[in-house]
Amino acid sequence: MFKYLVATYFVLMALVCTVPPAQSTDIVTIIISITTFIFAIILGFSMAERHARFSTLKQLFSSIDGLVLNSYYISGALGKKTQNQYRKILDVFLMRQFDYKVDEFDMLSDNIRGMQEFFWSVPIKNAKQGLVVDHACVGLEKIIEYERNIKYIVSNRMVGYEWGSLIILAIISLYCLLLLNDGSWSMVIFIPILGTAIVLLLFVLYMLDQLSWKHEQWMASPMFDVFEKLGLVPYIVFPMIKSGVISRKMLKGRKIRVAYFPNPYPDNSGKKIKIEQF
Repeated sequence: MFKYLVATYFVLMALVCTVPPAQSTDIVTIIISITTFIFAIILGFSMAERHARFSTLKQLFSSIDGLVLNSYYISGALGKKTQNQYRKILDVFLMRQFDYKVDEFDMLSDNIRGMQEFFWSVPIKNAKQGLVVDHACVGLEKIIEYERNIKYIVSNRMVGYEWGSLIILAIISLYCLLLLNDGSWSMVIFIPILGTAIVLLLFVLYMLDQLSWKHEQWMASPMFDVFEKLGLVPYIVFPMIKSGVISRKMLKGRKIRVAYFPNPYPDNSGKKIKIEQF
């Protein structure tokens, strides 16, 4: 993101030096006052709504992680062998959360059902184990409910006319800023900075809408903790590292299972997993 902002700053600085100022600034001042006011209202509302959506999604994933760990811990009452078998099933479920994009979380439905079927297939030896199985299945049913909520929340993205309104207002505001340039050094520096700030706000809004904002903090890091609490080596897919969604700085000092895919997404066939030390 930083390199795009730097490029934006220098492009705006070049425009400041080439676009001639308006002969009459009164009309330009009125236009920029109106457009920036409307832009601020729409942007503020969109930011608040996207943040609320983002926070709700983080809470849902946190609840799922808690239910997964709880089901693992209580499975210990069914015997160590059963718990180890269940951990392998959980490992596949957790890995597939990285294999697919957030808006395809419903692809994990079969895994959740498989977790329930595992508990249903366990021979019940006493009343305590029966309660354990019932409790685990109730928790897994909640995960299925959260899955539906996640699907709805993720699909609730900003529509075209919202983006169109913001982009048009931003362009008008930036153009008016260029017309207000009086040729002084303060304006040559100030206008590109202000314009870059407008672009930055739009970029942050876009990342919030696409759920790529601080991805490694709200998804990858908590998931790594879940893997480690289960006694498993954390898992990540190489495309997330390659794209920069997950930084190598976050992985530094960790032993990670890295998945490589020979075919383009969403074809996950032929996946190869290598354990790498970062």
